Amino acid sequence: MSAAIRRIELPLAPTLLALLLFAYLLPGLVGHDPWKPDDAIGIGIVHQMLQHGEWLLPHLAGEPYLQDGPFYYWLAALAAKLSGLLLAAHDGARLASGASMAVTLACVHLAGRELYGKNEGVSAALTLLGCLGLLVHAHEVVAEMGMLAGQALAWYGIALAPRKPQRAWALLGAGLVAAGLSKGPLAALAPIAVALCAPLVSQAWRRREYLAALLAAFVAFAAICGGWAMLLDGRAPGLARVWWRINSTPLALPSLEAIAYWGETLAWATWPAWPLATWTLWEGRRRSLEPGTRMLLVAFTVSLAILLFMRSPREVFALPLLLPLSVLAGAGIPSLRRGAANALSWFGVMSVGFLGAIVWFGWFAMVTGVPSAMARNFTRLEPGFVPEFSWVALAVALAYTLAWLWLILKCERSVFRGVTFWAAGMTLLWGLAMTLALSWIDYGKSYRQVAQSLRKHIPPGTRCVESRSLGEAQRAVLDYHAEILTQRRERVDTHCPLLLIQAREGEPERVESGWKLVWEGHRPRDRERYRLYQRQKPS
Repeated sequence: MSAAIRRIELPLAPTLLALLLFAYLLPGLVGHDPWKPDDAIGIGIVHQMLQHGEWLLPHLAGEPYLQDGPFYYWLAALAAKLSGLLLAAHDGARLASGASMAVTLACVHLAGRELYGKNEGVSAALTLLGCLGLLVHAHEVVAEMGMLAGQALAWYGIALAPRKPQRAWALLGAGLVAAGLSKGPLAALAPIAVALCAPLVSQAWRRREYLAALLAAFVAFAAICGGWAMLLDGRAPGLARVWWRINSTPLALPSLEAIAYWGETLAWATWPAWPLATWTLWEGRRRSLEPGTRMLLVAFTVSLAILLFMRSPREVFALPLLLPLSVLAGAGIPSLRRGAANALSWFGVMSVGFLGAIVWFGWFAMVTGVPSAMARNFTRLEPGFVPEFSWVALAVALAYTLAWLWLILKCERSVFRGVTFWAAGMTLLWGLAMTLALSWIDYGKSYRQVAQSLRKHIPPGTRCVESRSLGEAQRAVLDYHAEILTQRRERVDTHCPLLLIQAREGEPERVESGWKLVWEGHRPRDRERYRLYQRQKPS
Protein backbone atom coordinates (compact mmCIF):
# COMPACT_ATOMS: atom_id res chain seq x y z
CA MET A 1 0.00 0.00 0.00
CA SER A 2 1.51 3.34 -1.02
CA ALA A 3 2.09 6.25 1.32
CA ALA A 4 -0.40 8.33 -0.63
CA ILE A 5 -3.20 5.85 0.08
CA ARG A 6 -2.40 5.78 3.79
CA ARG A 7 -2.74 9.55 4.11
CA ILE A 8 -5.85 11.24 5.52
CA GLU A 9 -7.96 12.64 2.74
CA LEU A 10 -9.17 16.23 2.95
CA PRO A 11 -11.71 17.60 3.53
CA LEU A 12 -12.26 15.26 6.45
CA ALA A 13 -14.55 12.28 6.01
CA PRO A 14 -17.81 12.41 8.03
CA THR A 15 -16.51 10.04 10.74
CA LEU A 16 -13.32 12.02 11.36
CA LEU A 17 -15.23 15.31 11.23
CA ALA A 18 -17.71 14.01 13.83
CA LEU A 19 -14.85 12.87 16.08
CA LEU A 20 -13.22 16.29 15.83
CA LEU A 21 -16.48 18.03 16.70
CA PHE A 22 -17.01 15.72 19.67
CA ALA A 23 -13.44 16.31 20.88
CA TYR A 24 -14.05 20.06 20.66
CA LEU A 25 -17.41 20.08 22.43
CA LEU A 26 -16.91 17.68 25.34
CA PRO A 27 -14.01 19.19 27.38
CA GLY A 28 -15.05 21.99 29.70
CA LEU A 29 -18.71 21.08 29.87
CA VAL A 30 -18.29 19.06 33.06
CA GLY A 31 -15.89 18.89 35.95
CA HIS A 32 -15.78 22.46 37.26
CA ASP A 33 -17.85 24.93 39.28
CA PRO A 34 -19.71 27.90 37.76
CA TRP A 35 -17.27 30.57 36.57
CA LYS A 36 -18.11 34.23 36.43
CA PRO A 37 -19.50 36.15 34.81
CA ASP A 38 -21.65 34.53 32.12
CA ASP A 39 -21.47 30.87 33.16
CA ALA A 40 -22.31 31.74 36.77
CA ILE A 41 -25.29 33.88 35.76
CA GLY A 42 -26.66 31.17 33.48
CA ILE A 43 -26.34 28.46 36.11
CA GLY A 44 -27.94 30.77 38.66
CA ILE A 45 -30.96 31.14 36.35
CA VAL A 46 -31.17 27.37 35.85
CA HIS A 47 -30.99 26.92 39.63
CA GLN A 48 -33.97 29.25 40.05
CA MET A 49 -35.93 27.18 37.53
CA LEU A 50 -35.13 23.84 39.14
CA GLN A 51 -35.34 24.80 42.80
CA HIS A 52 -37.87 27.64 42.83
CA GLY A 53 -40.07 26.90 39.80
CA GLU A 54 -39.27 30.12 37.93
CA TRP A 55 -39.84 28.65 34.45
CA LEU A 56 -41.79 31.31 32.61
CA LEU A 57 -39.17 34.07 32.81
CA PRO A 58 -35.49 33.85 33.81
CA HIS A 59 -34.89 34.77 37.44
CA LEU A 60 -31.53 35.46 39.04
CA ALA A 61 -31.19 35.17 42.81
CA GLY A 62 -34.91 35.74 43.32
CA GLU A 63 -35.32 38.67 40.90
CA PRO A 64 -36.56 38.73 37.28
CA TYR A 65 -33.66 38.70 34.83
CA LEU A 66 -34.97 40.62 31.84
CA GLN A 67 -31.84 40.61 29.65
CA ASP A 68 -32.59 37.12 28.27
CA GLY A 69 -35.53 34.99 27.24
CA PRO A 70 -36.27 31.58 28.75
CA PHE A 71 -35.82 29.19 25.81
CA TYR A 72 -32.14 28.27 26.22
CA TYR A 73 -32.50 28.01 29.99
CA TRP A 74 -35.39 25.59 29.53
CA LEU A 75 -32.99 23.36 27.60
CA ALA A 76 -30.28 23.75 30.24
CA ALA A 77 -32.67 23.01 33.10
CA LEU A 78 -34.03 19.97 31.27
CA ALA A 79 -30.48 18.73 30.63
CA ALA A 80 -29.60 19.21 34.30
CA LYS A 81 -32.75 17.36 35.35
CA LEU A 82 -32.21 14.40 33.03
CA SER A 83 -28.55 14.01 33.99
CA GLY A 84 -29.15 14.57 37.70
CA LEU A 85 -28.28 11.00 38.69
CA LEU A 86 -24.85 11.26 37.07
CA LEU A 87 -23.84 14.92 37.09
CA ALA A 88 -24.05 17.97 39.31
CA ALA A 89 -26.65 20.50 38.19
CA HIS A 90 -24.06 22.93 36.80
CA ASP A 91 -22.37 20.18 34.78
CA GLY A 92 -25.66 18.86 33.47
CA ALA A 93 -26.83 22.34 32.48
CA ARG A 94 -23.77 22.85 30.30
CA LEU A 95 -24.77 19.85 28.20
CA ALA A 96 -27.36 22.17 26.66
CA SER A 97 -24.51 24.26 25.27
CA GLY A 98 -22.90 21.15 23.83
CA ALA A 99 -26.18 20.19 22.15
CA SER A 100 -26.75 23.74 20.91
CA MET A 101 -23.26 23.87 19.44
CA ALA A 102 -23.78 20.50 17.73
CA VAL A 103 -26.94 21.87 16.09
CA THR A 104 -25.13 25.08 15.13
CA LEU A 105 -22.18 23.30 13.52
CA ALA A 106 -24.45 20.84 11.71
CA CYS A 107 -26.61 23.64 10.28
CA VAL A 108 -23.58 25.69 9.21
CA HIS A 109 -22.25 22.60 7.46
CA LEU A 110 -25.59 21.95 5.75
CA ALA A 111 -26.11 25.60 4.80
CA GLY A 112 -22.65 25.75 3.22
CA ARG A 113 -23.31 22.54 1.33
CA GLU A 114 -26.70 23.80 0.14
CA LEU A 115 -25.39 27.16 -1.05
CA TYR A 116 -22.04 26.10 -2.52
CA GLY A 117 -21.23 22.38 -2.34
CA LYS A 118 -20.13 19.45 -0.16
CA ASN A 119 -16.53 20.54 0.37
CA GLU A 120 -17.57 24.10 1.11
CA GLY A 121 -19.96 22.84 3.81
CA VAL A 122 -17.21 20.95 5.61
CA SER A 123 -14.92 23.98 5.33
CA ALA A 124 -17.59 26.24 6.82
CA ALA A 125 -18.02 23.97 9.85
CA LEU A 126 -14.25 23.77 10.39
CA THR A 127 -13.90 27.54 10.09
CA LEU A 128 -16.57 28.08 12.73
CA LEU A 129 -14.90 25.48 14.94
CA GLY A 130 -11.64 27.41 14.80
CA CYS A 131 -13.05 30.87 15.59
CA LEU A 132 -11.34 32.22 18.69
CA GLY A 133 -14.40 34.09 19.95
CA LEU A 134 -16.48 30.92 20.11
CA LEU A 135 -14.15 28.69 22.11
CA VAL A 136 -15.00 29.65 25.70
CA HIS A 137 -18.66 30.60 25.20
CA ALA A 138 -19.41 27.28 23.50
CA HIS A 139 -18.80 25.62 26.87
CA GLU A 140 -20.73 28.04 29.10
CA VAL A 141 -24.37 28.27 30.16
CA VAL A 142 -25.22 31.38 28.13
CA ALA A 143 -28.42 32.23 26.26
CA GLU A 144 -26.31 33.15 23.23
CA MET A 145 -25.86 29.42 22.58
CA GLY A 146 -29.61 29.03 22.11
CA MET A 147 -29.64 32.12 19.92
CA LEU A 148 -26.75 30.80 17.83
CA ALA A 149 -28.45 27.44 17.28
CA GLY A 150 -31.68 29.24 16.35
CA GLN A 151 -29.98 31.50 13.85
CA ALA A 152 -28.09 28.57 12.32
CA LEU A 153 -31.41 26.73 11.86
CA ALA A 154 -32.84 29.85 10.20
CA TRP A 155 -29.86 30.24 7.83
CA TYR A 156 -30.12 26.60 6.81
CA GLY A 157 -33.88 26.96 6.32
CA ILE A 158 -33.42 29.95 4.03
CA ALA A 159 -30.65 28.19 2.09
CA LEU A 160 -32.82 25.08 1.68
CA ALA A 161 -35.97 26.96 0.66
CA PRO A 162 -35.44 27.00 -3.14
CA ARG A 163 -35.17 23.19 -3.16
CA LYS A 164 -37.42 22.07 -0.30
CA PRO A 165 -39.72 24.92 0.79
CA GLN A 166 -41.97 22.68 2.93
CA ARG A 167 -39.06 21.67 5.16
CA ALA A 168 -37.56 25.15 5.04
CA TRP A 169 -40.48 26.90 6.75
CA ALA A 170 -40.27 24.53 9.71
CA LEU A 171 -36.52 25.14 10.06
CA LEU A 172 -36.91 28.90 9.71
CA GLY A 173 -39.83 29.07 12.11
CA ALA A 174 -38.08 26.93 14.72
CA GLY A 175 -34.92 28.97 14.33
CA LEU A 176 -36.72 32.29 14.80
CA VAL A 177 -38.49 30.99 17.91
CA ALA A 178 -35.26 29.63 19.44
CA ALA A 179 -33.33 32.83 18.71
CA GLY A 180 -36.09 35.23 19.73
CA LEU A 181 -37.00 33.42 22.95
CA SER A 182 -33.33 33.07 23.88
CA LYS A 183 -32.11 36.65 23.41
CA GLY A 184 -35.10 38.76 22.40
CA PRO A 185 -36.47 40.26 19.16
CA LEU A 186 -33.13 41.62 17.95
CA ALA A 187 -31.77 38.06 17.78
CA ALA A 188 -34.40 37.22 15.13
CA LEU A 189 -33.99 40.46 13.18
CA ALA A 190 -31.12 39.37 10.92
CA PRO A 191 -32.77 36.09 9.77
CA ILE A 192 -36.06 37.90 9.18
CA ALA A 193 -34.30 40.59 7.11
CA VAL A 194 -32.45 38.00 5.04
CA ALA A 195 -35.60 35.93 4.49
CA LEU A 196 -37.42 39.02 3.20
CA CYS A 197 -34.50 40.15 1.04
CA ALA A 198 -33.81 36.71 -0.48
CA PRO A 199 -36.28 37.16 -3.39
CA LEU A 200 -34.48 40.40 -4.28
CA VAL A 201 -31.05 38.77 -4.60
CA SER A 202 -31.94 35.69 -6.63
CA GLN A 203 -34.63 34.21 -8.83
CA ALA A 204 -34.35 30.96 -6.84
CA TRP A 205 -36.22 32.53 -3.90
CA ARG A 206 -38.99 34.13 -5.98
CA ARG A 207 -41.13 31.04 -6.24
CA ARG A 208 -44.64 31.06 -4.82
CA GLU A 209 -43.76 28.10 -2.59
CA TYR A 210 -41.04 30.14 -0.91
CA LEU A 211 -43.38 33.01 -0.11
CA ALA A 212 -45.89 30.54 1.35
CA ALA A 213 -43.14 28.92 3.45
CA LEU A 214 -42.03 32.35 4.61
CA LEU A 215 -45.54 33.28 5.68
CA ALA A 216 -45.96 29.98 7.56
CA ALA A 217 -42.64 30.49 9.39
CA PHE A 218 -43.53 34.04 10.42
CA VAL A 219 -47.00 32.99 11.62
CA ALA A 220 -45.51 30.19 13.72
CA PHE A 221 -42.90 32.56 15.17
CA ALA A 222 -45.50 35.21 16.04
CA ALA A 223 -47.94 32.68 17.49
CA ILE A 224 -45.44 30.93 19.78
CA CYS A 225 -43.69 34.07 20.97
CA GLY A 226 -46.99 35.89 21.35
CA GLY A 227 -48.41 33.00 23.36
CA TRP A 228 -45.43 33.12 25.73
CA ALA A 229 -45.83 36.90 26.11
CA MET A 230 -49.52 36.47 26.96
CA LEU A 231 -48.70 33.90 29.62
CA LEU A 232 -46.06 36.20 31.07
CA ASP A 233 -48.46 39.16 31.08
CA GLY A 234 -51.10 37.03 32.74
CA ARG A 235 -48.72 36.27 35.58
CA ALA A 236 -47.45 39.84 36.00
CA PRO A 237 -49.35 42.51 34.02
CA GLY A 238 -46.99 44.76 32.10
CA LEU A 239 -43.95 42.53 32.52
CA ALA A 240 -44.05 41.32 28.90
CA ARG A 241 -43.96 44.94 27.66
CA VAL A 242 -41.02 45.70 29.92
CA TRP A 243 -39.16 42.62 28.64
CA TRP A 244 -39.92 43.61 25.04
CA ARG A 245 -38.71 47.17 25.59
CA ILE A 246 -35.46 46.06 27.21
CA ASN A 247 -34.68 43.45 24.55
CA SER A 248 -35.84 45.29 21.44
CA THR A 249 -34.50 48.81 21.91
CA PRO A 250 -31.07 48.64 23.56
CA LEU A 251 -29.66 50.72 20.71
CA ALA A 252 -27.73 53.99 20.54
CA LEU A 253 -25.51 55.78 18.08
CA PRO A 254 -22.06 54.14 18.28
CA SER A 255 -19.39 56.15 20.02
CA LEU A 256 -15.77 56.27 18.90
CA GLU A 257 -14.88 54.11 21.90
CA ALA A 258 -17.45 51.48 20.89
CA ILE A 259 -16.22 51.45 17.28
CA ALA A 260 -12.61 51.07 18.47
CA TYR A 261 -13.67 48.29 20.85
CA TRP A 262 -15.43 46.35 18.12
CA GLY A 263 -12.60 46.85 15.68
CA GLU A 264 -10.14 45.33 18.13
CA THR A 265 -12.50 42.61 19.36
CA LEU A 266 -13.72 41.41 15.97
CA ALA A 267 -10.17 41.22 14.64
CA TRP A 268 -9.37 38.33 16.99
CA ALA A 269 -12.83 36.94 17.86
CA THR A 270 -13.72 36.19 14.21
CA TRP A 271 -10.29 34.82 13.27
CA PRO A 272 -9.78 32.91 10.95
CA ALA A 273 -13.24 33.46 9.43
CA TRP A 274 -12.79 37.10 8.45
CA PRO A 275 -9.61 36.78 6.31
CA LEU A 276 -11.00 33.66 4.59
CA ALA A 277 -14.34 35.39 3.95
CA THR A 278 -12.45 38.39 2.58
CA TRP A 279 -10.63 36.06 0.20
CA THR A 280 -13.97 34.65 -1.00
CA LEU A 281 -15.13 38.14 -1.95
CA TRP A 282 -11.77 39.11 -3.47
CA GLU A 283 -11.54 35.94 -5.53
CA GLY A 284 -15.02 36.49 -6.97
CA ARG A 285 -14.70 40.22 -7.58
CA ARG A 286 -14.54 39.93 -11.37
CA ARG A 287 -17.75 37.94 -11.75
CA SER A 288 -21.31 38.23 -10.58
CA LEU A 289 -21.75 37.28 -6.95
CA GLU A 290 -23.47 33.96 -6.34
CA PRO A 291 -26.95 34.12 -4.75
CA GLY A 292 -25.65 32.51 -1.57
CA THR A 293 -22.90 35.10 -1.28
CA ARG A 294 -25.39 37.95 -1.63
CA MET A 295 -27.58 36.40 1.06
CA LEU A 296 -24.63 36.02 3.42
CA LEU A 297 -23.53 39.61 2.84
CA VAL A 298 -27.00 40.80 3.84
CA ALA A 299 -26.84 38.58 6.93
CA PHE A 300 -23.43 39.92 7.90
CA THR A 301 -24.40 43.54 7.28
CA VAL A 302 -27.58 43.38 9.38
CA SER A 303 -25.80 41.49 12.20
CA LEU A 304 -22.93 43.99 12.20
CA ALA A 305 -25.31 46.96 12.23
CA ILE A 306 -27.13 45.57 15.27
CA LEU A 307 -23.78 44.99 16.96
CA LEU A 308 -22.48 48.52 16.35
CA PHE A 309 -25.60 50.15 17.75
CA MET A 310 -25.65 48.13 20.98
CA ARG A 311 -25.51 50.45 23.97
CA SER A 312 -23.25 48.22 26.07
CA PRO A 313 -20.78 46.38 23.81
CA ARG A 314 -19.65 42.97 25.01
CA GLU A 315 -17.55 40.42 23.19
CA VAL A 316 -20.21 37.70 23.50
CA PHE A 317 -22.57 39.82 21.38
CA ALA A 318 -20.30 39.20 18.37
CA LEU A 319 -21.25 35.51 18.11
CA PRO A 320 -23.98 35.98 15.44
CA LEU A 321 -21.37 37.38 13.05
CA LEU A 322 -19.52 34.07 13.08
CA LEU A 323 -22.28 32.21 11.22
CA PRO A 324 -22.42 34.15 7.92
CA LEU A 325 -18.67 34.74 8.04
CA SER A 326 -17.92 31.03 8.44
CA VAL A 327 -20.21 29.97 5.58
CA LEU A 328 -18.74 32.71 3.40
CA ALA A 329 -15.21 31.65 4.39
CA GLY A 330 -15.96 28.01 3.60
CA ALA A 331 -16.99 29.01 0.07
CA GLY A 332 -13.55 30.44 -0.67
CA ILE A 333 -11.32 27.75 0.80
CA PRO A 334 -11.37 25.43 -2.26
CA SER A 335 -10.02 28.32 -4.36
CA LEU A 336 -7.28 29.34 -1.91
CA ARG A 337 -3.82 29.77 -3.38
CA ARG A 338 -1.50 27.00 -2.27
CA GLY A 339 0.83 29.51 -0.61
CA ALA A 340 -1.93 31.05 1.50
CA ALA A 341 -3.22 27.62 2.55
CA ASN A 342 0.29 26.53 3.50
CA ALA A 343 0.86 29.75 5.46
CA LEU A 344 -2.31 29.17 7.51
CA SER A 345 -1.26 25.53 8.04
CA TRP A 346 2.24 26.51 9.14
CA PHE A 347 0.96 29.27 11.44
CA GLY A 348 -1.59 26.93 13.01
CA VAL A 349 0.89 24.11 13.59
CA MET A 350 3.68 26.32 14.96
CA SER A 351 1.53 28.46 17.25
CA VAL A 352 -0.52 25.53 18.57
CA GLY A 353 2.59 23.39 18.97
CA PHE A 354 4.32 26.14 20.95
CA LEU A 355 1.34 26.86 23.20
CA GLY A 356 0.60 23.16 23.68
CA ALA A 357 4.21 22.56 24.76
CA ILE A 358 3.88 25.38 27.30
CA VAL A 359 0.75 23.78 28.78
CA TRP A 360 2.49 20.40 29.06
CA PHE A 361 5.61 21.97 30.56
CA GLY A 362 3.54 24.00 33.01
CA TRP A 363 1.58 20.91 34.10
CA PHE A 364 4.83 18.99 34.67
CA ALA A 365 6.22 21.83 36.79
CA MET A 366 2.99 22.14 38.77
CA VAL A 367 2.83 18.41 39.56
CA THR A 368 6.54 17.68 40.17
CA GLY A 369 7.83 21.04 41.37
CA VAL A 370 10.52 21.03 38.66
CA PRO A 371 11.62 23.55 37.52
CA SER A 372 11.04 25.23 40.85
CA ALA A 373 10.74 28.76 39.43
CA MET A 374 7.78 27.83 37.25
CA ALA A 375 6.18 25.81 40.06
CA ARG A 376 6.45 28.84 42.35
CA ASN A 377 4.66 30.93 39.74
CA PHE A 378 1.66 28.62 39.86
CA THR A 379 1.60 28.86 43.66
CA ARG A 380 1.95 32.63 43.55
CA LEU A 381 -0.94 33.00 41.08
CA GLU A 382 -3.23 30.70 43.06
CA PRO A 383 -2.13 30.75 46.73
CA GLY A 384 -3.09 27.61 48.60
CA PHE A 385 -3.60 25.42 45.55
CA VAL A 386 -2.35 21.85 46.03
CA PRO A 387 -1.94 19.99 42.70
CA GLU A 388 -3.16 16.42 42.48
CA PHE A 389 -1.95 13.96 39.86
CA SER A 390 -4.73 12.40 37.78
CA TRP A 391 -4.17 9.42 35.50
CA VAL A 392 -7.44 10.14 33.72
CA ALA A 393 -6.46 13.73 32.92
CA LEU A 394 -3.03 12.59 31.75
CA ALA A 395 -4.48 9.87 29.52
CA VAL A 396 -7.00 12.20 27.89
CA ALA A 397 -4.40 14.93 27.36
CA LEU A 398 -2.03 12.38 25.78
CA ALA A 399 -4.83 11.15 23.52
CA TYR A 400 -5.53 14.70 22.35
CA THR A 401 -1.85 15.37 21.71
CA LEU A 402 -1.20 12.14 19.82
CA ALA A 403 -4.37 12.56 17.74
CA TRP A 404 -3.27 16.08 16.76
CA LEU A 405 0.22 14.88 15.81
CA TRP A 406 -1.27 12.02 13.80
CA LEU A 407 -3.53 14.43 11.94
CA ILE A 408 -0.85 16.93 10.96
CA LEU A 409 1.62 14.19 9.97
CA LYS A 410 -0.81 12.06 7.98
CA CYS A 411 -2.94 14.65 6.17
CA GLU A 412 -2.52 14.89 2.44
CA ARG A 413 -1.32 18.13 0.91
CA SER A 414 -4.43 20.15 0.18
CA VAL A 415 -5.88 23.64 0.33
CA PHE A 416 -8.09 22.32 3.13
CA ARG A 417 -5.11 21.70 5.43
CA GLY A 418 -5.00 25.23 6.80
CA VAL A 419 -8.54 25.35 8.17
CA THR A 420 -8.35 21.71 9.28
CA PHE A 421 -5.12 22.23 11.21
CA TRP A 422 -6.45 25.40 12.79
CA ALA A 423 -9.67 23.76 13.99
CA ALA A 424 -7.73 20.75 15.28
CA GLY A 425 -5.28 23.07 17.01
CA MET A 426 -8.02 24.95 18.88
CA THR A 427 -9.44 21.58 19.91
CA LEU A 428 -6.04 20.45 21.21
CA LEU A 429 -5.37 23.59 23.25
CA TRP A 430 -8.85 23.55 24.77
CA GLY A 431 -8.55 19.83 25.53
CA LEU A 432 -5.19 20.33 27.25
CA ALA A 433 -6.45 23.29 29.28
CA MET A 434 -9.58 21.41 30.39
CA THR A 435 -7.59 18.33 31.49
CA LEU A 436 -4.11 19.27 32.66
CA ALA A 437 -4.94 22.74 34.00
CA LEU A 438 -8.62 22.39 34.90
CA SER A 439 -8.18 21.89 38.65
CA TRP A 440 -5.84 24.88 38.86
CA ILE A 441 -8.17 27.13 36.86
CA ASP A 442 -11.22 25.99 38.83
CA TYR A 443 -9.49 26.63 42.15
CA GLY A 444 -9.03 30.28 41.24
CA LYS A 445 -12.39 30.86 39.57
CA SER A 446 -14.77 28.95 41.86
CA TYR A 447 -16.83 30.77 44.50
CA ARG A 448 -17.79 27.60 46.35
CA GLN A 449 -15.53 28.11 49.38
CA VAL A 450 -16.42 31.79 49.73
CA ALA A 451 -20.16 31.05 49.56
CA GLN A 452 -19.99 28.19 52.03
CA SER A 453 -17.84 30.20 54.44
CA LEU A 454 -20.35 33.04 54.30
CA ARG A 455 -23.21 30.61 54.92
CA LYS A 456 -21.65 29.54 58.23
CA HIS A 457 -21.74 33.12 59.52
CA ILE A 458 -25.42 33.73 58.78
CA PRO A 459 -27.50 32.92 61.87
CA PRO A 460 -30.03 30.11 61.40
CA GLY A 461 -33.48 31.33 60.50
CA THR A 462 -32.27 34.60 58.97
CA ARG A 463 -34.60 35.42 56.08
CA CYS A 464 -33.34 38.85 55.07
CA VAL A 465 -29.84 39.82 53.91
CA GLU A 466 -29.21 43.19 52.31
CA SER A 467 -26.45 43.62 49.74
CA ARG A 468 -24.59 46.54 48.25
CA SER A 469 -22.43 46.63 45.11
CA LEU A 470 -22.84 42.87 44.69
CA GLY A 471 -22.40 41.79 41.07
CA GLU A 472 -24.91 39.60 39.24
CA ALA A 473 -22.47 36.70 38.94
CA GLN A 474 -21.75 36.85 42.67
CA ARG A 475 -25.47 36.92 43.51
CA ALA A 476 -25.92 33.87 41.29
CA VAL A 477 -23.17 31.78 42.89
CA LEU A 478 -24.23 32.68 46.43
CA ASP A 479 -27.71 31.46 45.58
CA TYR A 480 -26.43 28.31 43.85
CA HIS A 481 -23.77 27.24 46.36
CA ALA A 482 -25.32 28.43 49.62
CA GLU A 483 -29.01 29.34 48.97
CA ILE A 484 -28.28 32.94 50.00
CA LEU A 485 -30.72 35.39 48.39
CA THR A 486 -29.87 39.04 48.98
CA GLN A 487 -32.10 42.08 48.67
CA ARG A 488 -30.19 44.77 46.86
CA ARG A 489 -30.07 48.20 48.47
CA GLU A 490 -29.78 49.68 44.98
CA ARG A 491 -33.39 48.61 44.34
CA VAL A 492 -35.14 48.18 47.67
CA ASP A 493 -34.79 50.06 50.95
CA THR A 494 -34.90 47.27 53.52
CA HIS A 495 -34.11 46.90 57.20
CA CYS A 496 -32.48 43.49 57.20
CA PRO A 497 -30.37 42.37 60.16
CA LEU A 498 -27.44 41.51 57.86
CA LEU A 499 -25.62 43.51 55.18
CA LEU A 500 -23.26 42.02 52.59
CA ILE A 501 -20.91 44.41 50.77
CA GLN A 502 -18.62 43.72 47.82
CA ALA A 503 -15.60 46.02 47.68
CA ARG A 504 -12.12 46.20 46.23
CA GLU A 505 -9.05 45.39 48.30
CA GLY A 506 -7.90 48.45 50.19
CA GLU A 507 -11.19 50.32 49.87
CA PRO A 508 -12.33 51.85 53.17
CA GLU A 509 -15.45 50.57 54.83
CA ARG A 510 -18.50 52.38 53.45
CA VAL A 511 -21.01 51.39 56.09
CA GLU A 512 -23.14 53.47 58.38
CA SER A 513 -22.83 53.38 62.13
CA GLY A 514 -24.73 50.66 63.88
CA TRP A 515 -23.21 47.78 61.88
CA LYS A 516 -20.65 45.28 63.16
CA LEU A 517 -18.29 43.35 60.87
CA VAL A 518 -18.79 39.62 61.45
CA TRP A 519 -17.07 38.05 58.43
CA GLU A 520 -14.77 38.88 55.53
CA GLY A 521 -13.83 36.55 52.69
CA HIS A 522 -12.37 36.43 49.21
CA ARG A 523 -11.04 34.03 46.61
CA PRO A 524 -7.32 33.25 46.88
CA ARG A 525 -5.97 35.74 44.34
CA ASP A 526 -9.00 38.00 44.06
CA ARG A 527 -8.92 41.69 44.88
CA GLU A 528 -12.65 41.56 45.55
CA ARG A 529 -13.55 41.46 49.21
CA TYR A 530 -16.88 40.35 50.68
CA ARG A 531 -17.82 41.75 54.07
CA LEU A 532 -20.80 40.70 56.15
CA TYR A 533 -22.13 43.13 58.74
CA GLN A 534 -24.72 42.56 61.44
CA ARG A 535 -27.06 45.30 62.58
CA GLN A 536 -26.45 46.18 66.21
CA LYS A 537 -29.44 46.44 68.48
CA PRO A 538 -29.81 49.88 70.09
CA SER A 539 -28.67 49.90 73.66
